[in-house]
Amino acid sequence: MNKVSFITGEKSDIPTRLLPQLATLMAQLADGEGKETGHSAEYFLERLGLPTPPEYGSVIGLALIDNKTVGWGHLTWRKDGKRTRFSRPEMYIIIDPKERRKGYGTQMCRNLLEKVPPHIDVLDVPAMKSSSGARYVQTKLGGTVVDERKRGVLEIRQLQLEEVSQEAKRQRQLAEKLGFELRFMTHETIEQKVDFSAFVKMVAELESDDSLAEWTIEETTEKEEEYRTKLELEQKRESQFLQYVAVEKETGELAGYTQIVTNFERNKKQGWDSGNGVLARFRGIGLGLALNCQMLERLLRETEVTRWITENMYSSEYLLKMFTELGFEYYITNCIHEVTREAWEAFLEEEDSRSLNEKRRPHARTPKRSKHL
Repeated sequence: MNKVSFITGEKSDIPTRLLPQLATLMAQLADGEGKETGHSAEYFLERLGLPTPPEYGSVIGLALIDNKTVGWGHLTWRKDGKRTRFSRPEMYIIIDPKERRKGYGTQMCRNLLEKVPPHIDVLDVPAMKSSSGARYVQTKLGGTVVDERKRGVLEIRQLQLEEVSQEAKRQRQLAEKLGFELRFMTHETIEQKVDFSAFVKMVAELESDDSLAEWTIEETTEKEEEYRTKLELEQKRESQFLQYVAVEKETGELAGYTQIVTNFERNKKQGWDSGNGVLARFRGIGLGLALNCQMLERLLRETEVTRWITENMYSSEYLLKMFTELGFEYYITNCIHEVTREAWEAFLEEEDSRSLNEKRRPHARTPKRSKHL
C-alpha cells in the first residue's frame, strides 16, 4: 500500500534529499499548467536554496507518495501586513495531473490555510481560467474572481531585426515631428531621466484610465515609495526594467510609456510587459506604437528575449489595437481569486467535520463464511 505524507513549513524544513525532485516537479508542472516556459529544474533548485527576504513570511507545502513529491504549494505574505498592488498575500497549490482527485490538494490546502497569520484577512489565489484549480477555488474555498488577466504574446525572434530597426526609426522620426522625444531609461536611471513624481502620477492615471485629482504631499510620497518598493523587489530578484517614455519637448510633460521586465525569475527568454499606455489627451497620433517599436528593436538587439508577453493587451480597446498592430496574439487567461478569512475558516470547519464523520463511520465487516460452503 502506498504511503502518503505531507510536509508543511519553511524551506529549511524540506529534507535535502527531496530538493532535487521537488525542483524537477516544479519545472514540469509550470510547463503543464500553460505557464511561461524557460525555467529549468536547476533554476528552481537554486531558488529553493535562497533565504526568504526578511520582510516576507513564507510557508511551503508538499504532498508525497512513498517519499516521491507529487504536489507542492506556497503561502506568502508581508510581515507588516501591507497589501499593495505589487505585494499581496498569496496561496498557490498544484498537483501532478496523474495524482489529482485523490484528496492531496485538499489536504495541502488545509495545511497551508492553518498557517495563515492572524493579521491576514484576504488571500489571492491564482488559477488558469476554466481549469480544475479555478473551479476548486470558486466552489470549495468560495473564491471570487477579482481580476482576469488575458495574456498576449509576440514571438519576437520570428521578426527580422533590420526591418524592425527601420520601422523603429520611422516611428521615432514621426514622434519627433509631432514634438515628442522618446527617452530610454532603466530602473537605475529613471530618477535622473524624468521627473519621478510626474512619472508615478502618469502610471497611476494610466492604470485607472482616467484623470486623477491632485495628490496631497503625503499621498505623493506614499505612491512614490510604493513604486520604489516594486523596483527594489525586482532588483533583489535580479530582474531588469527597460523603459521608454514619451516627453513633450515644449512643455516637458510626460505623455506615455512602455516598460518591460527582463530576466524575471532568472528567465532571460521572457520579456514581461509591466506597464504600457499613452495618456488619453495624447492618443490618436501614434505615440504608443512609436514607443513599443523602440522597445521591440532593443529587445531584439540587446537581449536574449524570445517572447514578449503582456497582461495589458485586452484591458482597453486602445491597447488591443496597438498590440495587435505589433503582431501580438492571444495566449492564456489567468484568474486572480480573492478568498476571505471567513470563507477559508468555513472550509476548514467543513473539512474537519467531514474527517471526524469518516473516523466515526463503522468499518464494513467481512461477512462470515457459511459452514455449508
